[in-house]
Amino acid sequence: MDLGSFLGQVRAHYVAQFAAFVAEQQQGFARGAAEVKLQMQPESALFGKLYCVDFIGDTGAGHSVQELVPEDVLEFDRVSVPLGLSYVSIESMSWDDVVINHDLEIVPEDALGDWFAQWFDPEDARHVLGVGVSEVVHSLLVEPGTLSIDLGTAPPEAMLAMLEMLVAAGARTLRVTGSRGD
Repeated sequence: MDLGSFLGQVRAHYVAQFAAFVAEQQQGFARGAAEVKLQMQPESALFGKLYCVDFIGDTGAGHSVQELVPEDVLEFDRVSVPLGLSYVSIESMSWDDVVINHDLEIVPEDALGDWFAQWFDPEDARHVLGVGVSEVVHSLLVEPGTLSIDLGTAPPEAMLAMLEMLVAAGARTLRVTGSRGD
């Protein structure tokens, strides 16, 4: 099995729903925007204290944040593939709800920072106005033994880069699930 192709299928399934969601939101709000990045409060546990909302609309009396929770999640049998000297087991996955359990004592902060800078793109260096989805990660939460990621509209390379970074840091087992359950 080609891991990149598999991840591409999972992403495509989610992004199609995301595009339909955004179109629906644009019909419901006179003004609004998809994939808006927000600076969170200092006590936020999110990496970089940054979050990208799916859609924010102007209600006339304020703003309304809308988040897509896909009703249709791609179902598949467990996928287990070698990656370097490690094994990746993907038990379930929705592109906006990825939980990676790993066996590292600590994930290197500089490697996480580089990954986040590239795929969250805090400065919007890759943003092209008026072009569909922005291809960015929406959030990252780092906890001992676990990374929780909303891959947003990021390409499959973002997920591959994360897995490869964990393997390069010495992870031997990587288990991918989601937080929402069945």
